[in-house]
Amino acid sequence: MLKHLLLACFLIGVVNSLNYEEYYEVLGISKVASTGEIKQAYKKLAVKYHPDKNPTEEAHKMFVKITEAYEALKDPEKRSNNAYSFMHKQPFYSGEEYDRLLHDGLYHNDPFVDNLNEDNFNNYLKNGFYFINFYSPFCPPCRNLASSWKKLAEVYNGIVNIAAVNCKIQPQFCFNRMRIHSHPTLLFYPNGKRGGVVYYNGDLKLEALEEYIMMFLRNHMNIPTIDQLRSKDKRMAYVLGSTMIERNDLTRIAFHLNGVVTFAIVEDEDLRKKLTSNEHATVVYKYKDVTKEIESVEEDEIVDDIVRYLPKVEVIGPEKFKKIRNSLRSGSQKTWAFFFSTKNKNRLQLHQMINAFPAMNFGKFYAQRNNKIVAQYYLWLTCSK
Repeated sequence: MLKHLLLACFLIGVVNSLNYEEYYEVLGISKVASTGEIKQAYKKLAVKYHPDKNPTEEAHKMFVKITEAYEALKDPEKRSNNAYSFMHKQPFYSGEEYDRLLHDGLYHNDPFVDNLNEDNFNNYLKNGFYFINFYSPFCPPCRNLASSWKKLAEVYNGIVNIAAVNCKIQPQFCFNRMRIHSHPTLLFYPNGKRGGVVYYNGDLKLEALEEYIMMFLRNHMNIPTIDQLRSKDKRMAYVLGSTMIERNDLTRIAFHLNGVVTFAIVEDEDLRKKLTSNEHATVVYKYKDVTKEIESVEEDEIVDDIVRYLPKVEVIGPEKFKKIRNSLRSGSQKTWAFFFSTKNKNRLQLHQMINAFPAMNFGKFYAQRNNKIVAQYYLWLTCSK
């Protein structure tokens, strides 16, 4: 036993000391693990890397790491103090840097993360999924999370509403109303404004956050494996094999096109041959007499291709625009919605609106080609090129 202690003491001098968060990673446990779970994880790893059983240098280093981690975490009070110490390590900020971080926070002008405060919080929650980060811009774990949170918001844009609240400038809102007592605190709203909130207690790495979101998405999006083709009158995207597109990518694609196109997986070889003889095809889009093969496995490319193949929306010229306006004045036409963008992403939004409001008429209107009409009818527009 003595030689093992001496060995451990020697190796501590050559192995870099771990920080608080790495203790959990080394033991393979979550930050909310109980004392019993910590002890069990340590015993399992200690047997595996013990010098008597595994005499390699790498095993010795690992043995020292898990011993250090266990010593730091085994006592609940010591564990709590370590957490507090790590959470409150503050780098030096100049007055200007401090003021900028205080007021701008970590997500200022980020195109995908919504910045919330007490005034807009209630109106922000609608239908759908919401993941909200309550943070302080000066807390190290919050700062470490920022890049993953931004990436998460970008990847799930249009599927999950990713937001952040700077509790440093909203202390009353965070503490009194939302009962936020530590940073970062992540709240997931699976039902939007309809109520129900889940406290996220997992790892703060991007992969763990994604898997957490996917757990909810998969419960709402079933992509069946079929043994016969569906009706031609239904817009279908046939995925040629369950391993053809990465699982998370396929779930996001189906969510983006939810209500616009129905997805199904084709495993049967004979059914696949009915769809296409192209060995490179990953997805076949079919609607009425239209059949389009897609060879990409990239999420954005598949969405863009399918949107491009969707039924065209009527382009409304200036004369028809005037007739529609006159008919609407007389009450002889259903409501019209005009679309002023040609970006593929915006075309998807148009088709989502068409699906959501079947009783309305929809048309495209090229405002930049019809400046006189725009001026005549006082249409103040911001058009995407």
